[in-house]
Amino acid sequence: FLPAAARQVVPDPLLFGWSWPLFGVAGALSTLAAGQLADRWSDRDIWIGSYVVMALGIALPAFDAGLGALFLSSLAAGGSFLVITMTALREAQAVAGAAAPELIAAMTAAFAVGQCLGPLAAGYLLELEGSFAPALLAAATLLLGSAAILTLEAHRSRAIPAVRERRPWP
Repeated sequence: FLPAAARQVVPDPLLFGWSWPLFGVAGALSTLAAGQLADRWSDRDIWIGSYVVMALGIALPAFDAGLGALFLSSLAAGGSFLVITMTALREAQAVAGAAAPELIAAMTAAFAVGQCLGPLAAGYLLELEGSFAPALLAAATLLLGSAAILTLEAHRSRAIPAVRERRPWP
């Protein structure tokens, strides 16, 4: 709902419309950057970091309604979206082995549920509060919660000895 939030604060579509191209360019460039990070960090660590970047980007327009904040939000969200998808799928393959297709299907279904419920919740909060800020902060909180869960699980799984195949970045 980033474009809808942008429309609320910047009436000129020629200006707020740049949020989508920025989102896309950041997404493309982030996959290249993530490939460089894969030499030093695990897929899960990159996934966690991407959640944090996305959360900060999503929350930013709740605190600053200007065009600059909107563009930074687009860069952060776009720059983390594809990386989250790639690292989550790679991590699912690493932890689930032969059961990876089932785990990936469950992850896809959970994403779809979020894509359906998120706009409904955002619309409700917009009607209730008259601003997208509560929805943006709720989304950022969920992303940070997900990062925390992944971090806790990573610490737990590192305590258990396991052999994990290190695959080259695609």
